[in-house]
Amino acid sequence: MDRMFLKSTVEVRIDGFEELARVKGRPSSYRMRLFPQREMASDMVRYTQTPFCGMRPFVKLVDNVARDENCTLGGACSFTFVEGGAHIGDCTLWAASALEVSGVSSFA
Repeated sequence: MDRMFLKSTVEVRIDGFEELARVKGRPSSYRMRLFPQREMASDMVRYTQTPFCGMRPFVKLVDNVARDENCTLGGACSFTFVEGGAHIGDCTLWAASALEVSGVSSFA
């Protein structure tokens, strides 16, 4: 029974960017592959449909860049970043998606 609920692919929302995505005609979510077994990060993404990204300063930085009018209104902004460690790539996927919705080019 438990395996029925362990989806290996989940639709993850780009919280806070839904209206901007709608206005720009871009998706407000992305698909993410998860571990098919029970483990904390994958289970949390399955349950909340949001990234399990505990790096709050990184999230705030990306949010500020993605909402910066100098970047989103035709500016030539770009953002390069690397995620490493024990995470499952959820911070990187969220950041790339939020920046794409905003029109900011990124390289991850």
